[in-house]
Amino acid sequence: MNYTPDQIRDIVATFQAPDRGRYPELDGYARDELYEDCSGGGGLYLAAEMVRTMRLQPGDIVLDLGCGKGVASLFLAQRFGVQVIAVNLWTPAAFLDHKFTARGVRDRIIPLHLDVTCELPFAEKYFDAVFCMNSFSFYGGSLAFLRHLLKHVKPGGGLCIGSEVLTDEFTPEQLELPPYVYAFRLPPPDERVDVFEEDFKKQHTPRWWRELFESSGLLDVEHCRVGRCRPALRRDDATRTRARRRFIQRPDLPGTEGMGPRPPSQEVAVRPHGSQEAERRPRGAVRCPLNALLARSP
Repeated sequence: MNYTPDQIRDIVATFQAPDRGRYPELDGYARDELYEDCSGGGGLYLAAEMVRTMRLQPGDIVLDLGCGKGVASLFLAQRFGVQVIAVNLWTPAAFLDHKFTARGVRDRIIPLHLDVTCELPFAEKYFDAVFCMNSFSFYGGSLAFLRHLLKHVKPGGGLCIGSEVLTDEFTPEQLELPPYVYAFRLPPPDERVDVFEEDFKKQHTPRWWRELFESSGLLDVEHCRVGRCRPALRRDDATRTRARRRFIQRPDLPGTEGMGPRPPSQEVAVRPHGSQEAERRPRGAVRCPLNALLARSP
C-alpha cells in the first residue's frame, strides 16, 4: 500500500512535540521538522545529544561527514554559528547548495560531493571538529581510515559519532552467512532501490568502537554514552519506520535480473523485503542507540 500525502501528514501528527525543556536546542522546530530528510534513527534529537558533548564555538570549522541531505549541517550552522563543510557521496552538491541557499546559510555551509575514503581536498589540521551522524559505520571502522581522517583535524579537535549500534558483536557463523539483497520498489522517480544487507555487518558495539579509537593512538575518548532514547522518541522512530515500510511496494522477485552490481565473488541471496524467508534469517545482535562517542586528538 502507498500512503497519500494526507495520510503521511496524519502519521507525522502522531509524533511528539519537541521537548524544549530537555532539548532547548530544538526551540522553534515543528514536530515534522525533527525527522525531515533524516537518514537513520534519532533525527535532530540525536544531533542535539551529540553537539552537547562537542564544546563548539562560533566560527569553528566543522566537517559534517556523510551529511546526507544536510539536516545536521543546517542545525550546526543555524544554532551554533559554526562554519560547516558538508560532504556526502550520494547527495549531489547542487541539491545541497540549493537547500542551503533557500535556508539563508549559503555563506556558512560548503557542500562537497566526494568519497571520504579517498584523498580529501583539505589542508592538514584544518578542522576544529568532525561530526558524523548515522554513517560512520559504513566506512570508518579501521585504523587506516582514522589516520586518513585525523590528519585534517587540529590538535585538541573532536571527532563525534552518533548512530545505532549493536548490543553484541556478530558471531563468526553469522558473519559467514551470504548477504541478502532487498529490492524495494518506490514511487517514481526512484522506482527501484537494491540494498545489500552486507553493510549491516559493519555495525559494531560501543566497546568495539571505543577500543578502535583508543588503539589508534590518535584519540583520547572523553565521552561514550549509550542509552535508549526516551519513550516518546522511540515511539516516533517506530511510527516512522512502520510508515516507510508500508509505503514500499514489495513484489515477489523471480531472480536477480536487472539488479545493480553486487560484490565480486560473493554468493547473494535475493528476497523481497518483508518476505517470510527474510524474516526467518538470524538477525544476530540487537541495535540500540549510541547517543554520542566523542574523542579528541591529543
